[in-house]
Amino acid sequence: MSLLEKTLSEIKPLDKEAIEKAWERLDNLTKPIGSLGRLEEVAAQMAGITGKVHNSINKKNIVIMCADNGVIEEGYSSNPQNITEIVTNNFTKDITGVYVLAEMVNSGMTIIDIGVNADFNNKKIINKKIAYGTKNMAKESAMTKEQLIQAIEVGIDTIDKLAIEKVDLLGTGEMGVGNTTTSAAILTVLSGLSIELTVGKGSGLTEEQFKQKKKVIEKSIEINSPIKEDILDVMSKVGGFDIAGLCGCFLGAAKNRIPIVIDGFIASTAALCAYRLCKYTRDFMIPSHLSKEPGARYIMEELNLEPYLNLEMRLGEGSGCPLAFNVVEAALTVINKMGTFEQASLDKNDYVDIREDELCNEENHSGNSKELFFDKPENAISNVNIKVYKSERLLELYEGDKLIRRFKIALGTNAIGDKEKEGDKKTPEGEYYICTRNYKSKYTLSLGISYPNIKDAQNGLNEKLIDKSTFNDISQAINNKKRPPWNTTLGGEIMIHGGGNSKDWTWGCIALSDEDIRIIWDYVPNGTSISIYH
Repeated sequence: MSLLEKTLSEIKPLDKEAIEKAWERLDNLTKPIGSLGRLEEVAAQMAGITGKVHNSINKKNIVIMCADNGVIEEGYSSNPQNITEIVTNNFTKDITGVYVLAEMVNSGMTIIDIGVNADFNNKKIINKKIAYGTKNMAKESAMTKEQLIQAIEVGIDTIDKLAIEKVDLLGTGEMGVGNTTTSAAILTVLSGLSIELTVGKGSGLTEEQFKQKKKVIEKSIEINSPIKEDILDVMSKVGGFDIAGLCGCFLGAAKNRIPIVIDGFIASTAALCAYRLCKYTRDFMIPSHLSKEPGARYIMEELNLEPYLNLEMRLGEGSGCPLAFNVVEAALTVINKMGTFEQASLDKNDYVDIREDELCNEENHSGNSKELFFDKPENAISNVNIKVYKSERLLELYEGDKLIRRFKIALGTNAIGDKEKEGDKKTPEGEYYICTRNYKSKYTLSLGISYPNIKDAQNGLNEKLIDKSTFNDISQAINNKKRPPWNTTLGGEIMIHGGGNSKDWTWGCIALSDEDIRIIWDYVPNGTSISIYH
């Protein structure tokens, strides 16, 4: 068994019990419940990674993969190839962006020559050279499949060694003239998006150079015909050694259960490649900032991650990682050091939980967020529909009349009977459809159900829970297949989401395991019909 195969077999999901315990503590700290927002999410994620509620960061390290790309032979780049060699050397001095920022947060750096077209006489640069740069992908495959696996395993081995050294927070960086080209090529193949959406100007190009860069990417994809369903085929044909090495870093971090920060566009591309090899790797990733490169946001959507910062950075090198290190340490300081309601002599019941199941903004995230940015969900099926059997705690997924999958679910704590009004903790019964998708839910992923429907609204009108105007608003939304108003006395925000276990615990939502909601997410677009039975 190769190191890559062994690593993939050893990656496990987050510790769900530790996450639940972390949220229990966070919800009992002396503050309005949920008021520290995404800092609380980081603290809970860290618990899931380590299996402990209380964690500390004792040793940080940013791994920088450096390599040249043969594609710059096409002459579009504003930088000569030897910039890779010069900057790689400069990483060992206190003059680069990543060096000074890493020093600021007391982080180490591991600089890897994985494919620079030069030799170094510098003990601070680790020689793991696969070749002196890749081949020109506009003429042939960038590398062989064997070279690709070797490069991925360099990343895995690097993290394995850092784990032995007790590094407990990792960052990712890179250097290589032409690597925004390879990253955009990989994204274009995997997403099916137009190069007008995936390709940026990198370190700076004239309009003419920019046009040429896009043509080079189109030519590279046409010549190599990478198979989008085979991530190793895509990476070997239009990728780079630096991307492959960083992909290995993400895999190694997940195997060793170490949180790993994503830097910019190139590191994001490597993260996407790792995710395509093993979906559990996503759970160990921390997105630092949203790169200015246009393709970055599409990758974040595919990974269901939201960067913590948006500073319009596009330097690369790993420069965003030190900033995110501070976010992680702030989150751990909160969960470790803040006092509880009991310690502060406060009554928790005097506080309202101010969190919402952070719904996607309807204007910006309407429809299937994956379908907006990628051709279709990976496992898309036609004529999909959902049936929920409350009394059996089952959700069934169908293609037409054919049963595809069956899932165990948890419901509202007052599950018997149909939902009638806000706060009754009942799961509705009737005919609905999926009306929203939230890729940044507190409960992993969530799909909004179109409750209340017209029947629910009519019952509410008859019982004088709503007025005629509200009834009309609900009816109009349902007739147009939109999200109905969720701020009425009938209640709303009924979701299918993750976080499920064997007990009913929701306020009326349908909860699946985190693994199962990821499967559902890949099958179900907006508009999918859902029938909920007693």
